[in-house]
Amino acid sequence: MDNILNKDELTFKDIEEAIYRYHCELAVKETQEILKVIDERLMQSRDRSRYRHKGQKKDHITCIYGDVPYERVIYETRDEEGHKHYVYLLNEVLKMDMIGSMSMSTVEAIVDATSKLSFRNTAKDSAKRRTLASHIRRHGMSPRSSERSWRQKKQHS
Repeated sequence: MDNILNKDELTFKDIEEAIYRYHCELAVKETQEILKVIDERLMQSRDRSRYRHKGQKKDHITCIYGDVPYERVIYETRDEEGHKHYVYLLNEVLKMDMIGSMSMSTVEAIVDATSKLSFRNTAKDSAKRRTLASHIRRHGMSPRSSERSWRQKKQHS
């Protein structure tokens, strides 16, 4: 944040963007910490006879304020018929509805933006807001495919 004050020609837009970036970075760190604490509490309070700790997996969530890398514990459990299943208690407790690694808030923001802007401008706008430009390009999402995925996910909820 201090480096913004060292610019020769400072504009209000520069200040506004620096503050926005700072708060996005802070939100990512806070989200990481919250997920870590909740996952640790779940690990300590789980039914150990039902959920066997199988280690931690690295992952990330694409949120409206940026990518949040985190680790979550995976558990082995068995259904009534004795078949093994692997679950993330963190996902179940927080009801983490996602399409791929994108949070539903992010998907909704994309769908909303694509209904108002061209796809190219949506990607530019997303990049400006630190959201999904690279994710959209990487997964080849189009306005139609993102809306279709979002509607399918909502129908199954």
